[in-house]
Amino acid sequence: TDEALLPTGEVRSVAGTAFDFRNGRIITPGDPAMDLNFCVSDARLPCRAVLWLQGGDVTMAFATTEPGVQVYDGAGGVPPYAGLAIEAQGWPDAPHHAGFPSVDLHPGDTYQQITEWRFGRV
Repeated sequence: TDEALLPTGEVRSVAGTAFDFRNGRIITPGDPAMDLNFCVSDARLPCRAVLWLQGGDVTMAFATTEPGVQVYDGAGGVPPYAGLAIEAQGWPDAPHHAGFPSVDLHPGDTYQQITEWRFGRV
């Protein structure tokens, strides 16, 4: 995103950054600060797991058909970091970026999103 927090159209790799969670790791509030879209695919796909969290003895798995997952860490909440927002979506500002997966919906089209949340115990 730019200084105004608008998508620039650039898609960056998470490899070697604070946002590389592919191998799992412990995160703490604000490390890293999160209010961003993870580009998990370049199109809507059959429902597939994209996120797995563990806190104590509780686990949560998140699966979606959507190409993007917005994650917000609640830094601006009251109190700060009281929750974590995880939202399946198209990539932000997709109509203005030709290289982004389309979010266009035309008269007569059908749109279906599947998002699954699964909770368990370790």
